[in-house]
Amino acid sequence: AVYLFSILIMRRFILKTLIFVLPVFIAYLLSKIYYSTAKGDLLRIGYIMDNSNYRDLFNKEFKRKIFFTNISDLDVRCQHKYDVLAIGDSFSEQGSFSYLNYLAEKDSMRILHFDRFLQRNPIQTLLSVLEGDLIDYIKVDYILIQLVERNLIKRLRKIDSTKKISSYSLNNLINESKKNKERNNNRDGFFSDRTIKFLLYNIFYFLDDNAFFSETYRVETKEVLFSNNKKELLFYFRDLDRVELNNNVESISKLNNTLNNLSERLKKKDIKLIVLLCPDKFDFYYKNIVKKNKYPEPLFFKYFEEIEKDYLYINSKSILTKEMEHKKDIYLYDDSHWSPYGAKIIANELTKVIFKKNTISQDEKINIDLHEIY
Repeated sequence: AVYLFSILIMRRFILKTLIFVLPVFIAYLLSKIYYSTAKGDLLRIGYIMDNSNYRDLFNKEFKRKIFFTNISDLDVRCQHKYDVLAIGDSFSEQGSFSYLNYLAEKDSMRILHFDRFLQRNPIQTLLSVLEGDLIDYIKVDYILIQLVERNLIKRLRKIDSTKKISSYSLNNLINESKKNKERNNNRDGFFSDRTIKFLLYNIFYFLDDNAFFSETYRVETKEVLFSNNKKELLFYFRDLDRVELNNNVESISKLNNTLNNLSERLKKKDIKLIVLLCPDKFDFYYKNIVKKNKYPEPLFFKYFEEIEKDYLYINSKSILTKEMEHKKDIYLYDDSHWSPYGAKIIANELTKVIFKKNTISQDEKINIDLHEIY
């Protein structure tokens, strides 16, 4: 009797353990199958289930040769000559399919890219470069500053005019940063937060646009905007979080004044400033959101366009919006950044600005044929 009782207790214990462990194990298997670090940032941070091969459409572009140079690959204490020094954020970090790479390939233009891991605030970086001696060693005709909409005003408020970047300090920073660049980030364990978030978020998205807690919003659109044929838009929560801040007219004016001052200082060194502002994905597709009345309207580009500028300005929102009328995938469906197609459009526009042409012929255009997608 004691033996049978022990067996019964053990069976109950095993059964209760299975009831607890089995759902977690199933969630872990689903996350292993459907979560991929090779997919876009919005799928990753939103833990969104996706088994499509959407990114395969751009494989050829993802594997292209790199034509530009990273400043981290130089000895900045030596003399160098480039056509353009680009200082930007993640939109300048798309590697083989970045607008910089298409621009560098065009006419063998010499492009130098200021790696993002060396700086997080392009405005601060440019100001600090001007305070130091770097451009005495690196001669350029243009400095291109690229900024994403959501961080524009936020970064402007963190400017420190006393900081400087010298060739010596940058060389030391490059060496130190390379040593610390690789960091282990193990999130694949059975009891990692990814396992739980993957299960919960994919349930909660049926109830709320950002699954109550997610950093990725998932909303319905009026039209199919991407080649996966879904009437759906994913966007980063900061796009929405910063709308009120970026709609402030006074702050927009201060931003423009700062850029005008930087341009004036560069002119004295015979360098032209190009400003490339990138619309947030939420802003760019705002008018296509079915329930857009739930969200505030982004007005930054409307206000910024009306201000007088003393630098070369690339109105990327206007340029890309015209293309959206007859093309999908201006941005990547699963990511907060431009697709190769969007990047090529911007590279073509930069070509016109740098070579001072109102239009460019078909032969001069960077190839933007992605006909296999459409």
